[in-house]
Amino acid sequence: MENTLQKNFSFNNFQSPEQVLDYLSGILQEGASPNKVKRVVLYIRKSRIVKKGDVEQPHYSPIVQVSTMLKIAEQNGWEVVDIIYDLNRIGKNAKREGFQKILDLADGGLVDAVFCQYLNRTYRNGFTFPIFLNYLEERKVELISATENLDSRTLMGRMMLSMRAIVDEMPVWETSDRVRGVKAFFASSGHSNASSRFGYCNGLCSRCTDPNGPDYCPKAGEQDCAKYDGKILIPIPHPIESHAVRLIAHEYQNINSDQGLADLLNDNFFILPDGKKIQFRTKTWKSNSSLGKFKKDSIREIIRSEFYFGIVTHQETPPLNMKDDLRHPEKIKAKQHRRNDPKERYPGKHEPLYPRALWEKNMQLRAAKGNAQGSSNKPGAKALLSGLAKCWECHQEGLLRANSKLVSLRGTTNGSGKVVYRCLTMLECHSTKDIKPTTLHQTGIQLAGKTDFLDLIERHQKRTLHSAPLLEQVKQLLEKLTIPVEWHERIQAYYLSDEGLNEFDRLGRNLAAELEDCRAMYRRQLLDEAEFDQHYRRISAQMNRLRPSADSQACAILPKLDNFKALWDEMSHAGRRALLEDIFVDLFFDSQERLRGYNLHEPFKLLLGAVNETSPLSL
Repeated sequence: MENTLQKNFSFNNFQSPEQVLDYLSGILQEGASPNKVKRVVLYIRKSRIVKKGDVEQPHYSPIVQVSTMLKIAEQNGWEVVDIIYDLNRIGKNAKREGFQKILDLADGGLVDAVFCQYLNRTYRNGFTFPIFLNYLEERKVELISATENLDSRTLMGRMMLSMRAIVDEMPVWETSDRVRGVKAFFASSGHSNASSRFGYCNGLCSRCTDPNGPDYCPKAGEQDCAKYDGKILIPIPHPIESHAVRLIAHEYQNINSDQGLADLLNDNFFILPDGKKIQFRTKTWKSNSSLGKFKKDSIREIIRSEFYFGIVTHQETPPLNMKDDLRHPEKIKAKQHRRNDPKERYPGKHEPLYPRALWEKNMQLRAAKGNAQGSSNKPGAKALLSGLAKCWECHQEGLLRANSKLVSLRGTTNGSGKVVYRCLTMLECHSTKDIKPTTLHQTGIQLAGKTDFLDLIERHQKRTLHSAPLLEQVKQLLEKLTIPVEWHERIQAYYLSDEGLNEFDRLGRNLAAELEDCRAMYRRQLLDEAEFDQHYRRISAQMNRLRPSADSQACAILPKLDNFKALWDEMSHAGRRALLEDIFVDLFFDSQERLRGYNLHEPFKLLLGAVNETSPLSL
């Protein structure tokens, strides 16, 4: 046999390192008898589903992986314990739901082998793969590949496996280098790497898919006004959003408050230069629970961004992080680049929305505000109702429509360190008896309201409202809140995933697509009736389990929803703040510290009802 191998062996016969590995593994395993494995779990991973037309690529399709492994398992008389999928998941680390389930099966002694079509389906990490292999061997679980015949119990087999793992890692590095190169090229060419930016759109009006397109933008459905740099689309100013950006930039000189600007855009209608009356909204109004409302964080990002005066910034992506923790991959934190401290700046191909000089003035205002005395101590940081609490007297006079900043109750700390609230009308406009709508000459936008009031300041009987009685009334209101049973499933979904039911819908669509592929293969006679029936029963079972209420941990949170008082007491400051923002749009308190009314986000109107009374609420 040695003479035969030496006679036929030549490096000229190989075209890639993979062919060398396959050749040597065949030599090592020649004549070896297969192990008889009784219980196997099939593992299928695909980082991205690639199709040509409606047909998936062979060998990389999850359906083909399953079909291949099921045939081999049947030929060897193996029992398939489970089929586990990790679709749209990369293999550089162990942060995969399906992969962790495999480790759980190994820990419980429920399987004798993990079966995959290719070894790189389990990992594309040359350092963690041996750790994974040892983890299985310690639990007497074998790793079997349908295509690579390597024995991890021998020295040469382990060496070949390690070499194979290093080779499988190469595409991860190559992809990372290519993506970083493309991003750097785009920025240096004057193009942003952001897919969508508030204030701009792609100009494809005839087939508009922008969230603020149909039923909002007057040009949606009309002839395209897109601009190109070669084949690359150049963002153009959005007919409505661009005015909001200009308004934010100019009004920052007057309001000098992120929250104040957010309130201004959220609470007012504006008349555009073409005479159209509009209320601005964010691009995320369809998917965001705030229903298109601006927040101080989004305002801050718009004010800081250099893109709006014609500059494209680029911060080099941190080096590829291949660190991994087999059982606790979430502990590995990737280094994040600082978006507000770009490394490079380039002139953009897009049209600026306002001059650079205005941006520089706003940045000077922000810097002066950040260095103001006492700002480092963050007064009012624990003012739970800031931004939500509004002055009832000012609201009754219609001041909200003229300048929402003046209606807010600003939270701060007094000399004793306790949180108090003060009306901004009293703080900043105590010498003014008439507030008229501002004409924004530089932007061409007008406020669509007018407020005229007399003796408003005198009707503020108290200038300082204490936090404790205000919060107590809000707590009493929350105690009346009863969550409907039909909401439980959605709440459980958000408990399990930040995407909520969207993630379960996505997984359901993947299973539905997989079932449809099986039907197509059955019609083309690529699967026989028994194979199709097996796939159908497996996918149907997975669909039946694909409900948040099927998870025991999610079910454990339901009793807490019936006792909001206890839930409130357990919450942190950040948790309480998030809950209030999700439920309330405004909370109106009069100068006697009484809750007089409130506005709710849409889902909660059915539970508490919209109230706007002239007498104190009976709680």
